[in-house]
Amino acid sequence: LKAGLPTPQTEWPAPWDTQKRIDAAYPRSQVGIEWDSRQWHSRVEDFQRDRQRDRNALLHGWRVFRFTWHDVTARPHDVVDTIRTALNRPFVAM
Repeated sequence: LKAGLPTPQTEWPAPWDTQKRIDAAYPRSQVGIEWDSRQWHSRVEDFQRDRQRDRNALLHGWRVFRFTWHDVTARPHDVVDTIRTALNRPFVAM
């Protein structure tokens, strides 16, 4: 990849609920990426569902990073830096 990141798995089954999917995942590092758009994340229920999903991920040792279209198009270096840092830094639960 141009960004220098390994290719993630797409539509990865969420370990805490295999009926759910993570948009992009690095399973060995337990790092997930969610691409949030207004189409799927504009209602209050969607917002609540996403927060519950994030809590479930943390409880199962996963770090899920959410990025918007603006992040990807206007600040792609921030997206890449965030993921690179997450992949290179082990998760320490408190």
